[in-house]
Amino acid sequence: MRAERPERDAMSCARALPFVLLLSACAAQSGSNASPEVIANSVADVIADLSGVGAAPATMPTSGGATYTGYATAFVKETITDQIGRQLVGTAALDATFTAAGARIDGSVGNMLGKTGVNQTELFSAIQNGHAGDIEDILADYSEATGQIAVESTGASGANFEVTIDGTITHDGDALHFDGRGTGNFSGDGATGVQVTGTAGGAGNMTLTENNALRAGTLAVVAAQ
Repeated sequence: MRAERPERDAMSCARALPFVLLLSACAAQSGSNASPEVIANSVADVIADLSGVGAAPATMPTSGGATYTGYATAFVKETITDQIGRQLVGTAALDATFTAAGARIDGSVGNMLGKTGVNQTELFSAIQNGHAGDIEDILADYSEATGQIAVESTGASGANFEVTIDGTITHDGDALHFDGRGTGNFSGDGATGVQVTGTAGGAGNMTLTENNALRAGTLAVVAAQ
């Protein structure tokens, strides 16, 4: 069990994760545990656990397994260049099985909160600073979203892998469906951390719809053992 984490400064967060991932288990996560405090603490825990790991290549186990917990962010917008859209943020739980041939990973994203009309840099900046209190303050006027998104690797692989993404999140009466493929990677000694990203629009391989209308956006998962 993780100990409580003190608030971290911007440099701590910058060391923790690659820049693109800051924008961003097989347990079911439907939204019943969604709260600003729970999600903010999930973010702070991962940042603390992965501080010092950064983008260093992973040393991969060849047997056994691991459970990863962390957070996920998603941003839904009209076009890939838009800065304003719907921000979603929640928790993530992933399981990995390690073999000599590589690793398999599967899990889910859920317990989400959301808000429309948000500048996509607002939450990103708070996560980058790594202060749980600031993140919790931002999420105070977010509303609960239900549903979950499943993430599963497409086969045994090394530190870098591809995943399938599939699931629907309902927020403010709108059905947001995520489907397609994303990429991921392990990081750190013993594969301490794992990150997954999916992009809809542009050259991305994920499809994102809002009430069956195509949308652009991103999904990012960051988790640690």
